[in-house]
Parts: sequence; C-alpha cells; structure tokens
Amino acid sequence: MLDPDPPQRHPAAPVSANGYCGAHKAGYFEAHYPMPNAYRTQNIVVGASNAETEHINLSQPCGAMLSTNCVMPADSYNNKLSEDFAHCLAKSPSIQEMRKSLKVSVLIFTAPSEQVIPDMLYPPDVVSGGSIKTK
Repeated sequence: MLDPDPPQRHPAAPVSANGYCGAHKAGYFEAHYPMPNAYRTQNIVVGASNAETEHINLSQPCGAMLSTNCVMPADSYNNKLSEDFAHCLAKSPSIQEMRKSLKVSVLIFTAPSEQVIPDMLYPPDVVSGGSIKTK
C-alpha cells in the first residue's frame, strides 16, 4: 500500500543516489530530477569519484556511507542509482556533514527532458579500458 502521506523531501536533497567503496576506486553520486531551477528541466548528477586519479581522497564519503545502515546499490559496474539509498542516506547526520564538504569531481547532465541512464555513471577508466561496448 502506498503511504498516503509520504515524507517531504528538502529541495536540495537528491532524488536518488549511488555509492561504492572499493580497494582502488570509490565514488558517490546523487541525482536530481529535475535539478531545482535548472534550465529546461534537465536531470543532473553530481558527485565525486577517484577513478583515474590519486588526488581525490574519498575516505570521508566512504566512512560516512559505511557508518550507516544503508545498503549501497549493487550491480556489476556500480552504476545504478537508487531512490531507497538516497532516502536512507538523507536520514544520517554523518551523510549531511559529508555532503556539505564533498568536493564535486563529477557532473553529468542530460539533454532537456532526457533521463539519466546507468551508462552515464560508468567510471571513465571502465569505459576507456574497453569493458563497456558502445554502439
């Protein structure tokens, strides 16, 4: 049964999120559909990833995500956005602090009225390494 009185979402809170924390690669992404006040209602993903660089330290985001009871979306390339994950993270004070200090290194935006698709979230080294077959 649908909740007749769903919780209100803060306008700056993400609609969905993704995160992964591995031995050599980590990332945190949040999506906004559409981004408040975005030109022509574009869908936007912002986040941070240390793929292909050693200059971005994601120990704080990973520590914050791993300290929650939230389950990160899992798939073979860690590129699935999840509304449940975003809603769970929104309840955590450590995530709120992490979001305030996160230095964005990833920005993805769609053409007007187009959806964010999982392929947009592949780390650059996965795509450039030939693991992803593009048309």
